[in-house]
Amino acid sequence: MLAVNLTYLGTAQTNFSVIKQTKNTRYRKNIKCITLNDALKSLKNVAIKCDCEGAEHKIFTKDADLSNVYVIEMEYHTGLQKLLTVLKNKGFKVKLSKQYYDKYAGYMGYLYAWK
Repeated sequence: MLAVNLTYLGTAQTNFSVIKQTKNTRYRKNIKCITLNDALKSLKNVAIKCDCEGAEHKIFTKDADLSNVYVIEMEYHTGLQKLLTVLKNKGFKVKLSKQYYDKYAGYMGYLYAWK
């Protein structure tokens, strides 16, 4: 299990929040995290829907055991080709929405993958 120090940043002007690592103890929260493999190991017939703000490349890696997953819906960000390679190598067919550009997040779109 991992322990990660995260900070919540919010502004009334944009009503937008960001989570990022920090050394500022005033806003530090220790959050216990588990890997995708640990979360899925006792489940069968799993559908995943996620919007992980660019972390999809750290979550859906070649080491992710997606054998019990039959469908994935997600927002993806820059670096789509590596994500497509991982999913296709694990037996998924993939359909993409039209990609668009966001000045804060870069290139992004929506992905639907199924077995």
